[in-house]
Amino acid sequence: MLEKTYLTEDFSKETLQLRKNLQQQLKVEKERGNDAFIKNNKIIIKGKPEAEKRKRETSGSPSFSNTPPRAAEDENITKGPSKLHKTDAFAYMRARTISLSEKHSPQQKA
Repeated sequence: MLEKTYLTEDFSKETLQLRKNLQQQLKVEKERGNDAFIKNNKIIIKGKPEAEKRKRETSGSPSFSNTPPRAAEDENITKGPSKLHKTDAFAYMRARTISLSEKHSPQQKA
């Protein structure tokens, strides 16, 4: 589409003149800070937009005054390696595929 080309042939001349007059009032309302727009040859004013649109209240962080310092407790606790109790998924699958292939292989008679 060409730049700076406006399509206005959808409206009659009377409608265009009415909307042109409403544009001035629309500009005044927007300068006041109201949400306003033109719809069906009428200016619709929604009022001032809310700055905060959150549905929930923001929660503050918990207070740390009641909890004792944990530095002394952490020194006495020793932890094992992190992967001590984890199973290897590939080893499980390998073992399973071997057992399946043994069941389905034809048995040779001597």
